[in-house]
Amino acid sequence: MKFSNVDPKATSVKVGLDPSEGSGLVELLGDPDMNCVAKVTNKTTQKFKVVTTDGHAKKVQTFDLSDLVLNNA
Repeated sequence: MKFSNVDPKATSVKVGLDPSEGSGLVELLGDPDMNCVAKVTNKTTQKFKVVTTDGHAKKVQTFDLSDLVLNNA
């Protein structure tokens, strides 16, 4: 996924799957391409999470993956 509309006041943007099978949430602002790759292994229990901080407040967005179509190839 490519993130193209990140809050310019953000001091931290962490993205990833929750629960994760390893890395947890990773910092997106350090990636000049603003890309995130995640392997969904259980669309019923996993959610995609974006946590944005601007130094004062934290905004958490959680996205349901249950309607995602997984290709087991």
